[in-house]
Amino acid sequence: ISPTPTNGKITGTVGSTSINCGTGGSVCSASYDYHATETFTLSANPGTGYEVNAWSGDCSGSGNTCQLAKTSSHTVSVSFKLTGLVCALSIPEIGKIGEWVNINVSGSQGALTEVRFSSDNILNDPPVPDGIWDPAEPNYYDWDISSGNWNKDTKIMKWGFAQTGNYEVWSEVKDDSGEFSQCYAPITIYECYFGETKDCISPQGCNHTITCQSDGTWPAGCPIDDCIVDTSDSIECPCSGIDVCVGNDYYDYPDYGDCNSVCSCDVGLTLGQPCAPIIYPDDSRCVGVDQCDSNADCDDGNPCTNNWCEKPTDPDSVCRRDNLSSGMDCGVCKICDGDGNCINQPDGENDCGSGCQRCISGSCQDYNLACAGTEENCECQSDVCIDCSDYYDSSGPTCGYQGICYCGSLETPVWSCSEGNCQCICQYDASCEKEGECQRDYPDVIFSPSFQEGNPGDTLDYEISVINNDLNCGSSTFSLISGEYCNQSGWNCSALSDLTIDSGHSNNLTALSVTSSSGAFGGNYPISVTAANKGAGLEIYFRTGYGIYKVFNQPPEKPEIPVDYQPSGVSWNHCLIQGLSIPTFHWTYSDLEGDFQTAYEIQIDGFTDSGGISTSYTPPSYEWSEWMNWNTNYSWKVKVEDDQGNWSEWSDSFQFTTPLHAWPWPDFEPDSQRRSIGEIAEFIDKSKCYSSPGNAEYDCKNGAVIQYKWDFSYDMADEFIPESWVIGDNTTSYNEIGNYKVKLRITDDLGTCTSEAKEVIVTLPLPEWQEIAPF
Repeated sequence: ISPTPTNGKITGTVGSTSINCGTGGSVCSASYDYHATETFTLSANPGTGYEVNAWSGDCSGSGNTCQLAKTSSHTVSVSFKLTGLVCALSIPEIGKIGEWVNINVSGSQGALTEVRFSSDNILNDPPVPDGIWDPAEPNYYDWDISSGNWNKDTKIMKWGFAQTGNYEVWSEVKDDSGEFSQCYAPITIYECYFGETKDCISPQGCNHTITCQSDGTWPAGCPIDDCIVDTSDSIECPCSGIDVCVGNDYYDYPDYGDCNSVCSCDVGLTLGQPCAPIIYPDDSRCVGVDQCDSNADCDDGNPCTNNWCEKPTDPDSVCRRDNLSSGMDCGVCKICDGDGNCINQPDGENDCGSGCQRCISGSCQDYNLACAGTEENCECQSDVCIDCSDYYDSSGPTCGYQGICYCGSLETPVWSCSEGNCQCICQYDASCEKEGECQRDYPDVIFSPSFQEGNPGDTLDYEISVINNDLNCGSSTFSLISGEYCNQSGWNCSALSDLTIDSGHSNNLTALSVTSSSGAFGGNYPISVTAANKGAGLEIYFRTGYGIYKVFNQPPEKPEIPVDYQPSGVSWNHCLIQGLSIPTFHWTYSDLEGDFQTAYEIQIDGFTDSGGISTSYTPPSYEWSEWMNWNTNYSWKVKVEDDQGNWSEWSDSFQFTTPLHAWPWPDFEPDSQRRSIGEIAEFIDKSKCYSSPGNAEYDCKNGAVIQYKWDFSYDMADEFIPESWVIGDNTTSYNEIGNYKVKLRITDDLGTCTSEAKEVIVTLPLPEWQEIAPF
C-alpha cells in the first residue's frame, strides 16, 4: 500500500473500479504493529465515489470503521466498491506565492461534462469548500474545451496563491446527467522554498545574496552597507548625495556632445574627485545641438556605441553610430566586445572594489577562492573574508547547532575549510549533557540542499540528516521511508536503510538519489523522508522532512504541419493582389503542460519574421514581392514560445514551390453607371493576365488559353451564375428597373479569379417629347 499506513489509516491508489493495491485486485491488505492499552479504531476513507464493501482479517465492523482487539499486531483487509461519479484531485503538498500550482483532475471518472475549482484557507473538520468557485456560479469549465487556465488535454488547472498559509484546494466535476462530485487536497503555501536564494541590492548599492529561511520566508530587507564620506567608494557602494553630476560630469562625458546644461559639483574640482572638471554648454567640445542625443531614433542607449552627429548645426545633420573598441568598460563586470555588444567580464575579474567579491556571471558576487582557503580566512561573506568559527559561532559553540550542519542537542559543530567553503561536522560535546529521566521526542529530518532543479529524467542527490531529539534515552533505531513522489509512476528513489542514533546526536546519510519521471511536467515536486523510531514496547515518534525537486518547465513540442495543410503547410491567396500570389504558412502548437503560445519565429529561406499567438503567418505583400521568385523551390521552418519563456525546437524544413506566374486579374468598367430599361450597357475589359517566365503582363483577351464568365445580375444569395462567355468587351441590357451588380470571372492555365462587383443602375426611360406649332 502506498503510502505506508500512518496513524492507523489504510490508504491506497484509486483504480478504475476499486482501490488498487498494486496487484490489480479489489482488496487492500496491510499489516500494522499496534501496542497500546485500549481498543483502536481503523478508518478507511477512499474518497468520493467509493464506499467500503467489506472488512476482513483481525477486524470487525461496518461502514468506514472497524474495531481491533488488544493484541500486539494486526492484519486487516478492506475492499471498496465504486458507487458512481468519481472526483479525483492531486496537487503538490507545498507551493509558493506568485507561482502556478497544477491542479490535476485527470483521475476523475464518469461521463464528465463540466468542472470548476476553488480554494480557501478555512480548514474545517470535515473539510468544506468555503471559497469562491472559478468560474463564478453558475458557470463551469467545459470538460473537453480549453479555456483560461484550464487545459482540456492534460485536465490540469493552473492555480495561484497571493498569500502564504494552509489551504484546501477543491474541484467539482459534473456528468451529463447533472450529477456532481467534489474532492479536495491540502496544500501549504510559502513565501519561498527553504534554501532558495535570490540577489538583492542594499540601499548603498552593494550586491548581496539572501537565503530563504526554514519557515519559508525571506529575511527582512537586504543587508545594510556602510559608505564613508569623501572617500573613493567602490562602484557597488556609492555614497548617496556626494556626486550630483549624473549626466554631464567629467566621467560621463563622451567623445561627442552631452553638455546641454550646466554641471555643478558639491565636492572637488580636481582630477580624482567625483566631478572634475565642470563642463559648461559653451565648452569647445560642445558644438551646436547634438541631434543624436535629442533624437530618440538616433540614440540607441547602448553603452558600447557612440551616437554622434555629422554636421550637427546643419539642417541635414546625420546621426552616426560607432562601436566602441573591445575591452572598454560598459558597467560593473561588463565590457564592450567591439561589435557594439556589452558582454560579461570573465569570471573572477576584480571589478568589484577592494574586497573579496569578484565578477561572476556578469555581477559582483562572493568569490570564495579570493580568500586564502584556510579555516582562519576561509569564506567570502558580504565582501569580507571570514573565519568559519568566528563568523558562524560568534557567541561560542552552540549545542544543537542548526546552521550549515545539523547537530543534535548533545553536539556542537567542528569547523574545517575546503576550497574556500566553510564546512562542519557534528561532534559530541560533554558540556551539553543534562541529567534526568528518559524523554522521548520527535526526530528531525533535514534535506541538504533543500531545493534543487533539473529536467525530466535527471537524477539529483540530497544529503539527509536525521537528529535524535530524545534526552537521556540511549540509542534508538529509526526506519526511514521515502514519500509521495518516490512512489509515483516513472519516479525512482534510492533505497534508505535504518539508522541507529544516540540520544541528542545526529547522523548523515550519504545521499537520497531522486530520478524524476521522464514525462514530468514543469513544477515543484515535494520529496519527503519520514523517520520513525522502532523497537518493541516503544511509543512511536515520527516526523517528515521535505526537499523540493523543481522540474524545469519544458518547451512546447516541435511544430508540425496540420492535417488540412500537408505536406507543405502552405495555402495560397492568388487573387487578393494584382500580379502577386500570397502564401500563408500553417503549423501546430502543442504543450503537454498546458502552457499557451506567446510568440513564434518563422524563417522562409533568407526571410525572417516573428509574431505572437497565431499558428499561421502571411508575409506582408510588399516584403514578399521584393524577394520571392516565380516557379522557385523554397523551404520554411518555425519555432514557438510558451508563456513560460521556453522556445521549442525548430520544426522540420518544409518545401513549397511558388506558382509559374500570377493568376489572372479580372477587371472592367461600365461605359456608364446608369442605363434605361432596354438600353445597351457596355463593359470595357481591362483584365490583365501573366505568363511564364518572368511573370510578363498582357491583356487577358489576347491569351491562348483563357475563359471568361460574366454574371450581369450577381446575387450573393445565389452566388456566381454565368450569363455570358464573351472574351474581352461585352454588352447586355436589362428589362426591369433596379440596381444590378456585375462580376467577371477569368480562368487561365493556372486557375480562376473573380473581379469585384461593379454596379449598374437601371431606370425608366425619360418621357418622349414632340415639338408642336405655337397657337
